[in-house]
Amino acid sequence: MKFDNIAFVWTYECNTSCEYCYAEKYIEPYKGQELSFERYKEIALQLKENGVKYIMFIWGEPALWTHINEAIKFAR
Repeated sequence: MKFDNIAFVWTYECNTSCEYCYAEKYIEPYKGQELSFERYKEIALQLKENGVKYIMFIWGEPALWTHINEAIKFAR
């Protein structure tokens, strides 16, 4: 099976407390963990090699990820 897009989680950190958000109960075990930029690049290259054209960044607040700017430039 081939995919042309994928949802990608690189941080579980969030700076809001939306009362309707159900994610808190799922992300608690992962709080404080963050994907390294090097690991992100490895995964992004593998996805590209397998035909993925679009990466959607989900969960948490992507802008809180330390390497957000580098990742966006790399993805282009």
